[in-house]
Amino acid sequence: MGRIGKAIRDVVIILGITLALLGGIELGIRWYAGPVAFQSDDEVIATLKPNVEKVFVRSVDGGPQYIYWRTNADGFRGPELLDDPSLRVIVYGDSNIQGRFSVLEDTFVGQLQRLLRGALDENVEVINAGICGYGPDQSLLRFQRELDDYRPDVVVLHIFADNDFGDLIRNRLFDVDENGGLVRTSHPFTEDLLLRPDWWNGSIRETIKNLKLSMWPGEIVRGMVRSRVPDQPLVDDPE
Repeated sequence: MGRIGKAIRDVVIILGITLALLGGIELGIRWYAGPVAFQSDDEVIATLKPNVEKVFVRSVDGGPQYIYWRTNADGFRGPELLDDPSLRVIVYGDSNIQGRFSVLEDTFVGQLQRLLRGALDENVEVINAGICGYGPDQSLLRFQRELDDYRPDVVVLHIFADNDFGDLIRNRLFDVDENGGLVRTSHPFTEDLLLRPDWWNGSIRETIKNLKLSMWPGEIVRGMVRSRVPDQPLVDDPE
């Protein structure tokens, strides 16, 4: 074998070892990160998967803080639903409601349930129907299809003025007809390949885009520059 042949062989071996190493790292990261928490939905774009456990890492007061959160069998963040609560409240909204960056007791839903139980002295249940990235259009559609299933006594729809109105334009789920009424649009639903279990079956470009190896460096950098100001203690509403 000539010098050129040996060089080609060495390059092929090095590339093979490198690809195998990167593949092992990718599989290791995906095993550690666990399954994707979201699933595609052709009516509301995406929902949370039922029965998933995830961890959110945040940099607080000079060190990492791990927020463990899970969904129940109905796909809501929190424990399983009560069979017969004395009062059922369901709260729809986006990341401010889902609150994966906070322990369940400190979220809006957790505090609302605690305050209502204390004020009414009853077995009140507040369901966390928040989903990160949601707009009010998605919350409305979910409310319409879930009303008969969960029969809440009170419904809270949270609006975040900073970006929810932009979500309406981005999602393109509704339009205004000539009479000023809301109507569903006919825009085709495009599934996010990130949410597919067979994400590697897409185009080479999409496969590379969906690699954890290509996303984690950015997440690490954002985590390093994240604010390290200590969390402010929670203060209950005055009675």
